[in-house]
Amino acid sequence: MTSPAATQTQSQSEPQHWEQIAFFLRQALVLFGDPAALAQRLWLSARDHQLFVQFIGPIEDMLRRLLFITALELAPINLPPTPERKFRAARGFASNSGAHFDPTQPDSWRVAFKLSPALERRRVIPGRGEAANPEPRRPKPQPASKTANAQRAAAPCALRLEALLRAYENRDQLAAALARKIARNAGLALGYIFKKRKRSKAPDYVTHDFAALANEAHQRFLMRKLDTLKPDSS
Repeated sequence: MTSPAATQTQSQSEPQHWEQIAFFLRQALVLFGDPAALAQRLWLSARDHQLFVQFIGPIEDMLRRLLFITALELAPINLPPTPERKFRAARGFASNSGAHFDPTQPDSWRVAFKLSPALERRRVIPGRGEAANPEPRRPKPQPASKTANAQRAAAPCALRLEALLRAYENRDQLAAALARKIARNAGLALGYIFKKRKRSKAPDYVTHDFAALANEAHQRFLMRKLDTLKPDSS
């Protein structure tokens, strides 16, 4: 059974973790500018694009795990009844609806933060369809001039940053939505409690992970669930 002291310590530490996310977001705005300024750059060099992806990716993972931890406190132990669905007739929209992108108006952008972490491909067991030691795929060499002058569109990065900022601002609503998903599918927790394999070296200023905290919160959730299955001694 989870002790009240442990639960109180966890609830007191959560604001500190959210403040760490806010600190990283402020750093992102300093490094890359706000979403509107980033979008108006139009193009990013390959180096700037790589720096953006390396910096934003860990923040997204940390935010998802903190949302998961908050959602576990909100998720009902027993499966709630499926809410009644109300259907509305589809409304017609112009064929070019949503196609216009105004880089100066981030509030008008249609973005959404992905709550579920990206699941990695399952590891192939040797002897089942592949050799025990398959030859790793190597990227095709690119001409030096082409890689040095490669540019990436800035709009996708701006949209990604805007989605991340909105997710932080609306974290309570997102945690509540995630809690409902967990109540209906407990298997969703697996993507949050396991630490991802590092595909590339993250910058030195991204040092947090929160995977251990997510695992501990999941264990407390399971203990509360088990407590409800115990026979009533009264």
